[in-house]
Amino acid sequence: MPRRVPGLKAGMAGTIRRARPEDHARITQIRNGVTENVLRDPSRVTVADYKWFEKNPGVWVWEENGRILGFSAADTRDGSIWALFIDPAHQGRGIGRALFAKACAVLRDAGHSSGSLTTELFRKGLRNVHRDSKRVCVGSVRHHGHDEPVFRKRHERRDHPAERI
Repeated sequence: MPRRVPGLKAGMAGTIRRARPEDHARITQIRNGVTENVLRDPSRVTVADYKWFEKNPGVWVWEENGRILGFSAADTRDGSIWALFIDPAHQGRGIGRALFAKACAVLRDAGHSSGSLTTELFRKGLRNVHRDSKRVCVGSVRHHGHDEPVFRKRHERRDHPAERI
């Protein structure tokens, strides 16, 4: 059952829930529609990859009025956040923060003391989010021909209301 997420921007009436198989088309639409961190080769993310996340730790969606506006997925095998994407028309409203918190909670519940997330070096929409959520850049990885920073956040305590989901 979806639950309301406390502590987010005023007027936000969304819920975070586990994705269902029928959500895959909308999730793919969001992933392929972003203007930052663009997937240069969509064939690198297979249906089998997605299905593993859907069946195991879960793909989590933000839904408002029956429409999915963003999603996240945490990889419990290595402690990383595999996906965190918001429909560009709905960025800047706190949806990404809430989905990031949910991904961190999944990793914490799986026994990870921290989680990591890679992103484009100058992804303007995430610069302040990284700082505000206490993520620390711990290095970089070579990805699709360019360096991307790796951010890590320790899961020492529940420090964001959305993490209490």
